[in-house]
This record gives sequence, C-alpha cells and structure tokens, in this order.
Amino acid sequence: MNQWLKTVIYTLSIMLVLLALTACGAVRGLSNDHAELVAWYIEDVARGTPRNPDELVLPMTTPEMARIASWLSGSKIKDKRVQPRQIDERQKRWAAIHSLFIQGQVVILTDGLLAPAPALSRTDQMYILPVVDAENQDRRSLDALIVSMSNSNHDGAKRWVTTTAAARLALDTKAGATHWRLPAATHTNPRIQVDQ
Repeated sequence: MNQWLKTVIYTLSIMLVLLALTACGAVRGLSNDHAELVAWYIEDVARGTPRNPDELVLPMTTPEMARIASWLSGSKIKDKRVQPRQIDERQKRWAAIHSLFIQGQVVILTDGLLAPAPALSRTDQMYILPVVDAENQDRRSLDALIVSMSNSNHDGAKRWVTTTAAARLALDTKAGATHWRLPAATHTNPRIQVDQ
C-alpha cells in the first residue's frame, strides 16, 4: 500500500472516531430557544390566549420540533380546529383555576404545579383538590408528551421541565396566583394538609 493511501485511510479513521464521539455526547431534545417557544405557546393557549400554530413552523427546524408543531396544530373536524386533549381540557378548566387564584385558594409552586392554599379547611380542600389534581395531571401529561416527542435524554427533559415551569410560574402569578415557597424552618408542604 502506498503512503498516500495509508494517510487517507488514517485520516478517515480519525474523522470517523471523532464523529462517533461527537454524536455520543450530543444533547437530545429541544434547544433552549425551541423549548421556550413551545412552552410559552402551550401555556398561552391553555389560558385561552389566541396563538397561531404556524408560529411553531420554523424555516430551519429539527424533526423533533416539526413533530411537536404538527401535534400542537391539532386537527380539523368539520372545518373547526381541535386542540390536543390535554390543552383542550386545560382551556375548559382555566376559568375555574383563574378564579381559585384570585380567591387565594390555590397557589403555584416553583415546579409549575398547583396546590391548595396552605390555610384551607378540609371541607374547602374536598372541592378544590379534584380541580387541582386534574390540572396537575394535564400539566404533567403535556410535559411527558413533549419530552417523548422531542426524543429527549435526561438533560433535555430537565431543560424542558425547567423552561415550562418558568412559563407557568410567570403566567399564573400574572393571573393572580401566589407563588408558594416552602418555608425553610418548617418544611411545610402545601400539598399535605393537617387539620387545625
């Protein structure tokens, strides 16, 4: 084998190894910009704010972002656009959630989920918990779907959850929710109530 061919084979081998190492370390999931765009879109639409699903169709996109944009555009039934189920349920529930925020009966936690206000009686909790639980279930379900559709690894999933929690926290506090932070001294969890 001549020297030139050995050099070409050696160079190609090194390039393949470097390419393989780069691919192994790649972060999967949505980029920061895409995650922020999707999170704010979902949270706005869930609260009834008009948004156009074409906002999610980007000129230079990834297969994951295209899959999510297609899913979020919903489907058409008899010329009427139908949202994905979890978003539709959240839209229907929003008026009740918003009212509970204003009345101070539900708080928003740092993780973007809801909890009954810490001072509620057991009787009030019985009425509020089904609404809070249904909302939290849909929020978690949306998170799981986006993580799955974006083919996220652990870091990508963590990035998504952080991004969507920030959007939920911002929009819920703007709508009148109190941001509940666990007191350092007591470690009281507003999800677990003790009768007083």
